[in-house]
Amino acid sequence: IAAMARAADSAAATPGWLRHVYDYDPLATARRVRTPLLILHGATDLQVTADQVPELVAAFREGGNRDVTSHVFPRTNHLFLEDASGVYSGYATLPSKVVQPEVLGMLADWVVLKLGGK
Repeated sequence: IAAMARAADSAAATPGWLRHVYDYDPLATARRVRTPLLILHGATDLQVTADQVPELVAAFREGGNRDVTSHVFPRTNHLFLEDASGVYSGYATLPSKVVQPEVLGMLADWVVLKLGGK
């Protein structure tokens, strides 16, 4: 773990896009967004963990956005595939590479609602 932390610190010190990723504060950007938002997240996502969802929702609302909807899908990974572990090295061996129908359904319903459809 210590070696991984040193490698990450070293990568963050290197100029370029990775440096931007380490320096970027998404919460500051979230506070400036005023459009309706739908945040969909997989509970087993290890790249952007589901425990970050409430913090992100709060940042949008702190900035004055009152139209923020969020949902975390159980047993769903970063790619919205069924995956109990979420370990990205196992993505290739997952039995299904199909996005969870519940994710697509919630997305479609939200878009229809926001566009005024029936």
